[in-house]
Amino acid sequence: MAPNHERKGTSDAFDKTARQDKAASGRTTYRHRPVPSPKLSDRVRRIVEDTKRKHRTDMRIEAWHNQGFAGSDICDMPLDESKGIKRELCKDLSVERFIEEYEKPSVPLVIEGIPEYEKWAACENWTLKKQYKHAMLKVGEDDDGKTLRMKFKHFYKYMKTQIDDSPLYIFDSTFDDKRETAPLLADYKVPRYFQDDLFSLVGEDPRPPYRWFLVGPKRSGREIAT
Repeated sequence: MAPNHERKGTSDAFDKTARQDKAASGRTTYRHRPVPSPKLSDRVRRIVEDTKRKHRTDMRIEAWHNQGFAGSDICDMPLDESKGIKRELCKDLSVERFIEEYEKPSVPLVIEGIPEYEKWAACENWTLKKQYKHAMLKVGEDDDGKTLRMKFKHFYKYMKTQIDDSPLYIFDSTFDDKRETAPLLADYKVPRYFQDDLFSLVGEDPRPPYRWFLVGPKRSGREIAT
């Protein structure tokens, strides 16, 4: 239940939702809590807003957060895990059992603890904010398909404070070609379950993109792809 004085400064989306709920129940409630605007320096704010305008020319800056999803508590609600995807610890799952129980019958599985068990250097080395703060990484495309990039240090500040309904996020498939981010390749390896690589037979240049560097806040990302 939200008292009337809390409605001041909320977006039209909050008011519309409140009116719908009041009509249905006789009470004024909110599905999304009002959240404060992000606090960014003028420089970072200009960089972020310029990128947003180029990425979504059909949207005003205010429209990026007018649904108020940042104030939603839906992700904190209990989930029905009765039909959830099975999980296995890497240390308990052999390659042979993975093939027989999951790969051959096409059963979905979440494998936990791979980086720690296989001792990826990333577990010790990845202080991204410090090591890659000047790296220019892809956060979108403009209407002509031109890549939009942002320094990681600017993206990090945006990511930690943003209230957008569908935020910008890093999705970079060329990080391995850049001198400043290529060292990331040495910090991880292909898990033992997925050593077969038929695309390697066509050579490095002809093969399609097959590795990406992704970083994003809550509510970012695309639909699940298979």
